[in-house]
Amino acid sequence: MNNEELAKQIITLCGGESNLVRVTNCMTRCRLTVFDASLVEESALKSTEGVLGLISDGDSFQVVLGPGERQKK
Repeated sequence: MNNEELAKQIITLCGGESNLVRVTNCMTRCRLTVFDASLVEESALKSTEGVLGLISDGDSFQVVLGPGERQKK
């Protein structure tokens, strides 16, 4: 899966673009704040190719991508 496909998959599994309040990133994580956490498919996110883990805290999520995953073409 390339970066564009991975990004689209993460957005979909987080309830779509309309459910995203804020999205930021760091070297190994995509950090998301959502309007409705019940729309986030956590188990599907965790099993997505390229995702190494998921950390959730209420309406905030950190999708762990690992070194280089967010920049890989």
